[in-house]
Amino acid sequence: MSFLLRKASQADIPAIADIYRESVLNGVASYEIVPPSEAELAQRFAAIVSQQYPYIAAVDAGGVLLGYAYASAFRTRPAYRWLVEDSIYLAPEARGRGHRQGAARRTDHPLHRTRFPSDGRRHRRRQPRLDRASSRSRLRRRSV
Repeated sequence: MSFLLRKASQADIPAIADIYRESVLNGVASYEIVPPSEAELAQRFAAIVSQQYPYIAAVDAGGVLLGYAYASAFRTRPAYRWLVEDSIYLAPEARGRGHRQGAARRTDHPLHRTRFPSDGRRHRRRQPRLDRASSRSRLRRRSV
C-alpha cells in the first residue's frame, strides 16, 4: 500500500478524529482516557498550525486518510523553545505495513524541517572519556 504525504487541512478533521478515537480507546500511546470531540481536535489543529508547526496527512491513491502526524511545542517554558514533540497516528488498516517508518525516513518529510536555524551538526553533550590508564595516572599524581 503506497501513500502520499500532504499538508493536513480542516477538512481532514473528521477522519483524524476517527483515527485518534481508535488510538485513545485501544492504544497505549495517548494519555487521554476519553476521546476528544471533532470540535476539540479542530481547535488543537488550529493552535498547532497557527504556531507554524507542521501537520501532515498520509493518504492512499484514492485520497483516503491513512494517518496523520504533527509536531508541537514540547513544553511552554522558554528554555524548551528549541524542542518539539512529534506525534504519528495511523488508521488500523495502515498499521504493520511500514508506513510509520517510511514516513519518518523520507528526506522530504515535513517533520524533519524545522523553523529553527541549524548548522547541520549533531548536538550532543560530550562526556569526558575516562579509561583506566588516565584515571590511574591521575591517582598516582595526587598521591605523590
